[in-house]
Amino acid sequence: MPDQLPDTSLLQGLPRPPAYLARFNQLTKGFGWLLLQLGAFASAPFLTQIVFGIGPLWPEDPKRVCFFTSVCAWTTIVAAYMNFERVAATRSRTVNRQVLVAVISCLILYVALESFFVYDNLLGQKDPIVGGFVLTPDAQKLAHRWSETEILTNAEFVATKVWERWSVKAVELSMLLTWLAMFTSLPLYT
Repeated sequence: MPDQLPDTSLLQGLPRPPAYLARFNQLTKGFGWLLLQLGAFASAPFLTQIVFGIGPLWPEDPKRVCFFTSVCAWTTIVAAYMNFERVAATRSRTVNRQVLVAVISCLILYVALESFFVYDNLLGQKDPIVGGFVLTPDAQKLAHRWSETEILTNAEFVATKVWERWSVKAVELSMLLTWLAMFTSLPLYT
């Protein structure tokens, strides 16, 4: 009797479970993928900061910047899911390439900003110093004899003694916006 089917008389009149739960199964599969993406993109800024030591130096607390970056990435993912059906019809490989080019461009721009405007703090403080692009009048007097690093050392590594405050803030903001653009455009590639 092993070939006999179980008695299903109690289930008569009820919808079949696969058809009944098909939409729910589809929703939970998509939700699981969404949770995986949210976790991956939430941890990416923190891992970049911890593993590679790359991250904005302004505002002073990098954990806040990483958290804010994660929230921005989450918002991008949720917005992408909300518009998925409309976007999926027009999405092409060209769009994916454009997003990838944007991510790589932001990464290159961030690395360039960091290499041109970030100075190691030689006074033993752990955080590097973000410089500016317009020297103060006092620093201009010394610029023909000393390098910017020597002027910064003489100014006790206070960036606003060497560069105009607005230019330092402009560089810091540029680095922050490039960082945010890189991590918020990355989820659009998937």
